[in-house]
Amino acid sequence: MSQPAKPLPSSDDYEALVLDFRKVKHDINNSLAVMMALAELSQRRAEHVPKLIDMVLEKATKTADDLKDFQAKLNALLPVPKE
Repeated sequence: MSQPAKPLPSSDDYEALVLDFRKVKHDINNSLAVMMALAELSQRRAEHVPKLIDMVLEKATKTADDLKDFQAKLNALLPVPKE
C-alpha cells in the first residue's frame, strides 16, 4: 500500500527556497573570495600562514554546513525519490 502523496509546495515555499539559495550562493562566493585573498596574503607574509590556514578552514567548514542546511531544506520541499 502506497503512502498518500505529499501536497505540492506553495509559491511561498518556492520563494523562500530561492531566497535561501541566493543567500547560500552569496555566502559561498564571499567565502571563496576571502580564501583566495588569504592564499595571496600567505604568499607575501609567511609568518601569518598558520593563522590564515585556520581562517580558511573555518570558512570552509561554514560553507559546507550552509550547503548541508540548504540541501535539507530542498529535500524537505522536494524529496528526491530513493533508487
